[in-house]
Amino acid sequence: MALVATVAIALIYFGIFDRVEVSTGAPPFAFAGAQLAYKIGKGKPGDSGALFTEVCSIVPRKTTLGMFLELEEATEPEQPISERRTRATTFRPTFNPAADDCHYLVGVITTDSAGQEVVTEADRALLTEKGFKFATLPGSENVVFSKFPYRGIVSVVVGLRRVYPSLLKYITEHRLCAYPALEIYDRDTIYYVLPLSQQSQFVALFETAEAGNQEEEDEDQESGDEDDDTEIDEEAYGEEADGDDDSEAANSFSSFEEL
Repeated sequence: MALVATVAIALIYFGIFDRVEVSTGAPPFAFAGAQLAYKIGKGKPGDSGALFTEVCSIVPRKTTLGMFLELEEATEPEQPISERRTRATTFRPTFNPAADDCHYLVGVITTDSAGQEVVTEADRALLTEKGFKFATLPGSENVVFSKFPYRGIVSVVVGLRRVYPSLLKYITEHRLCAYPALEIYDRDTIYYVLPLSQQSQFVALFETAEAGNQEEEDEDQESGDEDDDTEIDEEAYGEEADGDDDSEAANSFSSFEEL
């Protein structure tokens, strides 16, 4: 009985029985104009946990944000993200919490929407050193949203199971086109927000980050090619030097024979 009571108390604490309400209107958390330090990834939404762990280890107890976008496969190698949105109908939800081909962005708010710095210069420098990019979050005057108590990692799992079904049902029933999905972790609350406007500006964050990653890969490749060229030149120099040694040896041998 004691075990059952403990489990029941834990479930209540982590929000398993909390009522989930979905609404439309102004965002419940002011993020427009806030600066974000972030990284992007691709896979299952749950895979984003590693990035959350990383950013929280660098700047703990700050407001973190995840953004999730489900896309169709590219028909061409260089097809931009903005042309790959999964929109079979105008009201189809564009985020599936169970998808295994989800683009996600995870970061921490470094400057809030009022322009107030919330991390130190040392934190900012460390984030830069660790490969985080910086961008300004766009705004959306009208969103679909819900919220859930945040009392630890269990709340994240419970929220995933309870909140998203309600969100997607609401979006479908009202024939809305809402994307991408934002999760904002602020103190003791998780805010779930899906913009109904300015959506392309949110998608652009993924495009900018991917373009930056591609540039870094190209630079690394060029650097690798230069190293290869240097090795080739050294080898050629070595062969030339060996040739000179052989010539000198041959001349010395000829001189010896003349003697």
